[in-house]
Amino acid sequence: MTNYYLIFFLLGALLFAAIAVYSMLQQRNAKQQRRREYDDPLLSTEPSAAESGSEKDEPVVKKAAAELGQSAGTVAGSENSTVSDLGAARDKASAGGVASESQVLGGAPEVDSASSEIVTDLVARINNPEPIEQQQLLSLFRKHDFKFHRKIRIYGLNQLTDLWRDIEFELPSARFVELGVSIQLADRDGGMSQKELHDFQQMVLEFTTTFDAPFEFSMDIDAAHKQAQLLDQLGRRFDSMAVLNVVAKSKNGFRIADIESCARDLMMSTDKNGIFLKTRGQKQNLSILYRLACTDGSGHFGISGTASTPVYDLVLYMNVPATAEPERVFQEMVEDANNLATWLDGKVVDKNGRVMTQRSYSTLLQQISDIAYSMQQDGLTAGDPVSKKLF
Repeated sequence: MTNYYLIFFLLGALLFAAIAVYSMLQQRNAKQQRRREYDDPLLSTEPSAAESGSEKDEPVVKKAAAELGQSAGTVAGSENSTVSDLGAARDKASAGGVASESQVLGGAPEVDSASSEIVTDLVARINNPEPIEQQQLLSLFRKHDFKFHRKIRIYGLNQLTDLWRDIEFELPSARFVELGVSIQLADRDGGMSQKELHDFQQMVLEFTTTFDAPFEFSMDIDAAHKQAQLLDQLGRRFDSMAVLNVVAKSKNGFRIADIESCARDLMMSTDKNGIFLKTRGQKQNLSILYRLACTDGSGHFGISGTASTPVYDLVLYMNVPATAEPERVFQEMVEDANNLATWLDGKVVDKNGRVMTQRSYSTLLQQISDIAYSMQQDGLTAGDPVSKKLF
């Protein structure tokens, strides 16, 4: 009888062990599957939207980080706080970043009749009489593009494929039968100045003179300057960041290795400045939802120093007007902030160091919702291509 009990006991133990092993394997497979589905842009060999900015886009990100760095810990939500206004990034002379009444222009920005979108670029169409090789075009383009501190592009109608292509990324042997040169009228650095418009005109004139080709602007130069001012005015009104701070409970701060591990668990990648990115989409269609930056008390953003250097403050921040569905993304950011606080033994606090409450989060969420609604009233949609250009 004792032998039967022993046999049943052993069978039960084996069955329990088998179930436990199976459960562990299932969890590991699920985690590996999530890892496979997650496409880290840093491991991708193809250019992505998150990195498509090139070197010209980089100062915009740094400027936003610098603005936050000057006020890290002072713009987190609370019952008395507001979403951080970064309009000052557009005009340092403007204390609040909002145009004064004397600067406000009448009317609304011009809308393209075909696409029903707000016009953000001035385009020069150049009708060259003969096909021109890519190398010739780029050589002339490079003589001028360095003068501009905003996005400027040159496109061409490929003679072989009969498709419009960005000439910079075409083969040297490619030939183009029609050209288009465009410049963005406004961005986070402000609206285009009269000098920039003049320089753009001179570049277009050199193209037409060199290749004996007539040209036509998409709008009158004076109208383009007014459009730039109106776009900048919109930018000043809505340019804002939603910010959350996670601080350490211990005087020893957070370890960088622990932060990196948690960021990986949250499926975040890292940019070249050591700032973590929460993204959506894959490769060519990648969008940045929000960022996570380490600060060392000096206002510096990103990972610096050695691995043993402690971090006392983590800042999560979202560019509200440039983010699609900002209310939903903010809620995801709140969840990640609280996960970080739990995992790292920290706490999410407001600008006065008080622990964030549900009311605090609700206040910030309402402000974000108000911004998104007001943008729609002015013909903008948070996170759409036009908003991403302006913000």
